[in-house]
This record gives sequence, structure tokens and C-alpha cells, in this order.
Amino acid sequence: EIADADLLRLALQDVGLPFEEATVEACGDRNGLSLVGYLGDTRPQKVQFAIRRRNLGRLSNDIGWVWEAGAQVYAAYISAYDSSLPNVKQIVEQVAQRAAYHQVIKTVTEYGMLVESESITPSGEIQIVVRTF
Repeated sequence: EIADADLLRLALQDVGLPFEEATVEACGDRNGLSLVGYLGDTRPQKVQFAIRRRNLGRLSNDIGWVWEAGAQVYAAYISAYDSSLPNVKQIVEQVAQRAAYHQVIKTVTEYGMLVESESITPSGEIQIVVRTF
């Protein structure tokens, strides 16, 4: 679960695809961006962060992350069609993994520990070794 906009923003930057972010100042609402479908139609879904379809493939819809105030988390919003596309599923999984990574680093720093080493396993897991003084 992603509960921090700063961590989600960092994760999206790590993935390397251009994204847009709604701000309360610009849109009047945290979830102020409309998603666009593959036919160029504006969808009713509103999100705070969006990766536009032009960055995903011509048959994709936009994907986004919506702030769910009740649960206090960001949830990925992808269409039923896009949920079957390997590249879109991979992007959503990478964003979740990178957000978790940044949460661990934030927590380690808050507790005054140091990251001793980081590695990525052949299966794609990130292993972080931390130490205290």
C-alpha cells in the first residue's frame, strides 16, 4: 500500500515514464486529473497521478493512482483491458516495488540507521542490508 504522495512521486520517477500530477492548487482537488481511453475519450475516473497512454502504447488507456481518502492510500487505477497487458501490469508492479523501497529507506533514515548495501536478486527482489551504530 502506498500512503505517501512523495513516495509515489519518487517511485514514478524511478520507473522513468513521464507522468502528470494533479494538485489541489491547480485542480481544486487532489484527484483532479481525468483519465483518457484508447479512443481518446475522457473517462469519468479522476486520479492524482497519471501516466498517459501515449507513453504506454497506442492501444492502452491512461493508468493512474487515485487517493482513496477513506483508506488513506493510493490505489492504482487501470482498465480491465489494460490489466491483461503485460507491460502495464509490469509498470504498476514496478511503481509499487519502488514505493516500498522508498518507504524502507525513509524508515531506516528516521530510525538513524545506515544502508550498508543494496542488491537485486535474479527474481527482481530488492535486498537492503542496514546497520545501526
